[in-house]
Amino acid sequence: MKKVILIAFVAFLGMQLQAQKVAHLNVSEVLKLMPEAIQLNEKLNKDSEAFGEVIKKKQEAFDIQAKAFEAKTKDKTEAQFNAMKEQLQREYEVLQKEAKSIEEYRSTAAKEIQTKENEGMEPIEAKLRAAIDKVAAAKGIEYVINTSVPGILLVTKGYDLLNDVKAELGIK
Repeated sequence: MKKVILIAFVAFLGMQLQAQKVAHLNVSEVLKLMPEAIQLNEKLNKDSEAFGEVIKKKQEAFDIQAKAFEAKTKDKTEAQFNAMKEQLQREYEVLQKEAKSIEEYRSTAAKEIQTKENEGMEPIEAKLRAAIDKVAAAKGIEYVINTSVPGILLVTKGYDLLNDVKAELGIK
């Protein structure tokens, strides 16, 4: 009986020691506070706004062309429409090309913003990872759970590294 109690106590003590080697951190919260990430987001927002302005101007020009095309075909008799058929077909093809051009520009702009974000985040994430590794090593933490992903961490009674990592990065 004493052996069973001793084994249970050792197992309990082992779980307690193991629990102390796990901490949690809301990585998204730290990223929002990092000056480098803030600067990157500001630049991406400016670039996105610039692309948005170009798209807006292209769309406005397209809308004017489309309304003019529609006005040419409105209230026409079948004979008038048939007389203009070739010209209307060419104008319609131009409108289709312009619509496709706008969509391609929109897609290219989104890809460019995504690429800039990915490239810009690499050194920021590396810096954050180094800070997390340093703090975890100093605290004797073996595992850090990212709490910014919903549903991953069910209990948050463990050690939260947020303030330690912020201090390591010089964030107040």
